[in-house]
Amino acid sequence: MAFIKRNEQGKVCAVFDVNAAGLEQMEFDNPELVEFINRCDTESHYKLLQSDLKLIRVLEDLIDVLISKNIITITDFPQPVINKLLTRRSIRGRLSGAIGMEFEDEK
Repeated sequence: MAFIKRNEQGKVCAVFDVNAAGLEQMEFDNPELVEFINRCDTESHYKLLQSDLKLIRVLEDLIDVLISKNIITITDFPQPVINKLLTRRSIRGRLSGAIGMEFEDEK
């Protein structure tokens, strides 16, 4: 999940990895976000955006470590955040389980 800012024309003009006042939540595969990435006019903008997206994974892992060490509990978060964390954990679990799978017709 990304957080976006829109310009006066309503187009995505910035992407953030954390929520703040005035930002809108958006899925990574949203066509508007994909269009924004394609509009990035310099390599440095693209690198910054890529860095933001990678940082989201770091934050997820940090949350998992803090939970596993009983420093925080998942119930410390608001319900919408809990839902997102659990959904992403489920998706990541399914994807990591699919790695190395072998199908009969691929032998």
